[in-house]
Amino acid sequence: MDWVKALSHADVSLCSTHYDLILLDLMLPDGNGIDLLNKIRKSGETTPVIILTAREQLSDRIAGLNTAQMIIW
Repeated sequence: MDWVKALSHADVSLCSTHYDLILLDLMLPDGNGIDLLNKIRKSGETTPVIILTAREQLSDRIAGLNTAQMIIW
């Protein structure tokens, strides 16, 4: 198990380690977790992702679900 607090650190970890599950917060100090999830899915990675967020907007939830399912469909 690894815990990273920034997108830049997540990129490094994801390149060097295979994870069985990713727990992703959308509100990170150096960017948006959706951008990282989009990058993960575009690379062909199908690791399950659980998204956590304090955002309340329905549009944020829809964006997260759409990005998470990008490769699955």
